[in-house]
Amino acid sequence: MSRIAINGVTVDPLAQADEMATHSLTFEDATESNYLLVQTTHPPTLEEKEQLAALGVVIQEYVPDDTYLCGYRPTDLTAVRALTFVAWADVYLRGFKIAQSLRSTRLRPGVAVLADPLETASPRTRNVGIVLHEDVDVSTDGVRDRIAAAAGVSPGEVRPDQGKLRMTVREEDLAALAALDDVRTIEEVPERVLYNTVAATLMHAQCHSTARSSAARARSCASPTQASTGGRSPTPRLQRPGQASDRPGT
Repeated sequence: MSRIAINGVTVDPLAQADEMATHSLTFEDATESNYLLVQTTHPPTLEEKEQLAALGVVIQEYVPDDTYLCGYRPTDLTAVRALTFVAWADVYLRGFKIAQSLRSTRLRPGVAVLADPLETASPRTRNVGIVLHEDVDVSTDGVRDRIAAAAGVSPGEVRPDQGKLRMTVREEDLAALAALDDVRTIEEVPERVLYNTVAATLMHAQCHSTARSSAARARSCASPTQASTGGRSPTPRLQRPGQASDRPGT
């Protein structure tokens, strides 16, 4: 059986079908989402992709194993599931959307994570980047307003940045963000901090406030000859070629 692995959540939708149904993770139709996960028995051929497209399935992204994240505007899944090369198809679950670093650190089975991604949440804030589905345009249809409302922030605090929407949200509001159908993934954005000064030391980039320290460093780097001449290199003595009688200084 093939497993599906997204954001650190791994499940086998066929082998764990009963368990997923017990946790209400299976759907009869796609009325709750415009996005599907479609697992195939083999990489679909061009003809098979055309069959999917004829049913309204738009392949957007491959996810392991043998699975495709797809856009899907119709609601009936019967025809999609009936295709001979489709092993499993269902809506894109919100539990797949939250990155592992934003979830509980306790090790849990994949089905348990899908049923309750956060397990526990606190009012502390997290810096996140929201990745939208590829057919969602943030500049239209009030997408930014919906995201801001779910996160409990103003639209001005939702900042587009390199194809993502960045914001600071409370941990307890991540579930509401994941519930938005526009959202593909919620990633953590780590803060940039300086961990140590090793690089500065290696590059001799430390600053000194007094001329005395600069002079001391210069003396410590001088050769013994330079030190005896006050830091100046001695003037070289020249000898004419073939003139052995030349003495230094003549």
